[in-house]
Amino acid sequence: MARQESFSLGECKYKVLRIKQVTKKGDEQIDALSVLYSPDLQATLAKVYGERHRRRVHRPL
Repeated sequence: MARQESFSLGECKYKVLRIKQVTKKGDEQIDALSVLYSPDLQATLAKVYGERHRRRVHRPL
């Protein structure tokens, strides 16, 4: 599932797709994060951790 949004990195602003990534081991969810992908740059700009706890941590790549 992907949704479009804006993402600022420094003084630059990009249109990105937020793509949710879930890692499972059997039926157990091990990890969940979102990847912010810029179609214009054809690159992942950041990964967003901690969404399950309403705390977001943006880690630019």
